[in-house]
Amino acid sequence: MSNPPFPNRSEWPLGQRIAFRLLFAYIVLYLAGNITQQIYGPLVAPWEGMEDAVWGRIVPFVAKHVLRLSDTNFAPDADDIYHWIQVLCCAALAVAVTVVWSVADRRRPNYAKLHQWFRVGIRYVLAVGMFTYGSIKIFGDQFVPPHLGKLIETYGDSSPISLLWTYMGASPAYTAFAGGAEMLGGLLLLSRRTTTLGALILIAALSNVVMIDLSYDVSVKLWSMHLLLLASVLVLPDLGRLANMLVLNRPVERVAYPPLIARPLLARFTYGAAMAGVVFTMFARVTDSIKGHRAMMFGPRNALYGIYNVESFARNGTMLPPLLTDSTRWRQLVIERSGMASVRLMNDVIRDFATRADTARRTLVLVANPDTSFTTAGWWPMAFKTGPVEDTVDEAVKADSTARQSLRYSRPTGDRLTLGGSWGKDSIDVQLRRVDESRFMLVSRGFHWIQPRAFFR
Repeated sequence: MSNPPFPNRSEWPLGQRIAFRLLFAYIVLYLAGNITQQIYGPLVAPWEGMEDAVWGRIVPFVAKHVLRLSDTNFAPDADDIYHWIQVLCCAALAVAVTVVWSVADRRRPNYAKLHQWFRVGIRYVLAVGMFTYGSIKIFGDQFVPPHLGKLIETYGDSSPISLLWTYMGASPAYTAFAGGAEMLGGLLLLSRRTTTLGALILIAALSNVVMIDLSYDVSVKLWSMHLLLLASVLVLPDLGRLANMLVLNRPVERVAYPPLIARPLLARFTYGAAMAGVVFTMFARVTDSIKGHRAMMFGPRNALYGIYNVESFARNGTMLPPLLTDSTRWRQLVIERSGMASVRLMNDVIRDFATRADTARRTLVLVANPDTSFTTAGWWPMAFKTGPVEDTVDEAVKADSTARQSLRYSRPTGDRLTLGGSWGKDSIDVQLRRVDESRFMLVSRGFHWIQPRAFFR
């Protein structure tokens, strides 16, 4: 004898029916407003315009007329106020829908069939989502090895999220392991028979992700908490059976899975179409991850890439001694693969620039970083992606022809760099020597099977 996974009793208790209506309404509303912003693309691109048209009006209206916020010009991103208001709206609308639904449909004894379709939707959404997050970890598109600016930044100057990205990027093996767990859990959701196992794996993985997001101030806390909610919803119907098997040492009977669609031909067509869409989306996400990793790690590199210590610095023909109180003399120059650069002054103040090296004219064009929300050391994508940095230089020069500064450069030897020219109202001449970045312990220590003792440095 077998038991269905979702008791198809003639009548659910009133509390269970109300709880299902509320949960169903909230999850559908939330996913409808966030699905394209997070993980999907090829299949749901037409939905994006609808998201913007609906929530782009609801959220500012609530912010202005209900919450009385003065600034309602939102640019939706991560955990900003826009998405917190959206969650509040989803919760309020879900309560309203539940009240109306409970009154209008009070005679319905259960929602067994709707519950099964609800689970199908959650399974596929979560499967694609976790496959996406797993793939960008495994193929190196989310966490990358520490870049130059990060290698010379002190721990105390790192933001918590930047420290987390360094910690994860420093170990590709651990990052791939974490991504593998997410992908495995997501793939198991594609079959009803393995859904509970996949959801349990994802609850473990996502609980860790949520705690990391909360502990390191990662700006996707709302989304990760909702992913954990989806995985938990999938496990709820099996809690009793899991308790019997894992805790109470009681026998557990096998589960029967009745067909969702009565007509076999229609069922096969629907399943095939759904799986084709999922496979296409997963393939697109893996392809994007691989391309993104290759573009960052093997794309074009700034000709002056490296960490340089300043050996001598002359301003207006006068040599400046390396005094720690000097707020104008350079101490160190870092130029990332992308062309993002930072100048550390003697008093440890850091100035960030977007640069472009012209190898034909032997000039280095520098534009002050216009976005103070990130630094060269902190925001890793800007350290690897050449295109955005070059666009920053072009846009700044187009807006203000005096925004750029141009220095001539020469390379007397492979590890030496000379810069000279106008810098503000002065002329400078700088002699620099490149630092071998492979000497940093974080990137050179590697893995050891045999260790007589812990190696703390």
